[in-house]
Amino acid sequence: MKINNKNLAIAALLMILLLSFILFGVTGFRTIFGMFLLLFLPIYLILSNFKLGGDEKIFFSFFIGIALFPLLVWYLNRIVPSLRVTILVTFILLILIGLFLRKRFRKL
Repeated sequence: MKINNKNLAIAALLMILLLSFILFGVTGFRTIFGMFLLLFLPIYLILSNFKLGGDEKIFFSFFIGIALFPLLVWYLNRIVPSLRVTILVTFILLILIGLFLRKRFRKL
């Protein structure tokens, strides 16, 4: 049986979530899951539209997400007074950008 990168990545993510739950309880699980959901996933969806390898998309999406997401939240928080609403709006905005780019590049 051959293990591909997708199965290995899913197994690694599940192990990280399990370990964070064992060490820090529900708070640790929510923190790691939130970091994956908010910082990593939208940028990964955006980068999946370009011709990059899987490991390059993972690497770049992690560091771009760490830089871009808090910056967008900070700027949008100047317009929207609630931090929770701003985080939700930023997440939805990045997901919509990813879907728009996917639709745009599929037509080409």
